[in-house]
Amino acid sequence: MDYILFKPWKDKESGRTICSAAVIHSLDGTEDLIRQRRTQVQDRLEHFRTTPDPEVTLRIHPQSMVTGQATSVTAKFNAELEQFRKLRRQALRAGTPMVRLNTGKPMTVRERKQLRERYYHLAHEAVREAARNGHPLAAELKYLNELPPNYYARLRKRLDDLTVSVQRLPSRALEVNAGIVDTLRIEPQPLYKSVANSPRLYTLGLGLQNMTGRIRDQLFIDSYSLDLEAAQLGIVTTLWNIPAVREAVAEHGGTWAALLHDTQALGLQKQQLKSILYPVVFGMSDYSLNKLIRKEAKMSREQFFNASPLFQAILEARAARMERITQILHLNR
Repeated sequence: MDYILFKPWKDKESGRTICSAAVIHSLDGTEDLIRQRRTQVQDRLEHFRTTPDPEVTLRIHPQSMVTGQATSVTAKFNAELEQFRKLRRQALRAGTPMVRLNTGKPMTVRERKQLRERYYHLAHEAVREAARNGHPLAAELKYLNELPPNYYARLRKRLDDLTVSVQRLPSRALEVNAGIVDTLRIEPQPLYKSVANSPRLYTLGLGLQNMTGRIRDQLFIDSYSLDLEAAQLGIVTTLWNIPAVREAVAEHGGTWAALLHDTQALGLQKQQLKSILYPVVFGMSDYSLNKLIRKEAKMSREQFFNASPLFQAILEARAARMERITQILHLNR
């Protein structure tokens, strides 16, 4: 209830609350069930949905292998709960200390210590699992999760000033960022995990990447900032050997300048191109890519790629790369 009511992780496309196995089992510390392939997502959500409760109406949307979407829910709250949420936002904006939903009391020192210990236990287990599974970033994961805790201790000193900035955010951003700041008070160090069938690393719990940009910048004011969404095109251009894109980036002096020039006839903004580039590079399914382009560019996939030689070159290079990977997998069987 606490997750759905106060700290929901929303799918950007559908607006529904994501209830993947990682999310549901992290709520009560049963992540081991994921590794044992004994997830209980559907059973738990169904139990919550069918429990007589006039305050919440829940609709479950099962995961889809076709669209690549995790299990999610749509929740409707009664007037009393909606008023409660409104009062909570007012309390957050006023800086009122929060209490636990189930006890009505602040978290104790012992409870905070237990949460911190569980957090580090999960991080160590993530390192061992990545090594067992031969994950390509197992060494990087080990380095990140075994950094000394005092490496991030300076962040604690900024949380009070950060709270003041968070209180000025719009309602939705206020709730998300306030939850992350509260988590940082328990343990500011970001820790990571690997996920089956993905070469990427993901944060454990409420990640810093979910923070509003300017709030995160304030927290890491003395750190370097790297725009990996811009760097990714340079990386794949080299790895996938796409001369047209490499030459356009050199000619126009940057990734976004090149892409904006290439798509100028479409009248798209940088943010729209960013929303499309990332899924194209990382292999979004055709079904989801069609929907995304219609949403962002207001045209069909064919119209978009026909009007953009650079995006077309990236798509063709991606297809060639996937074909090579498929051939390698067949040879290794």
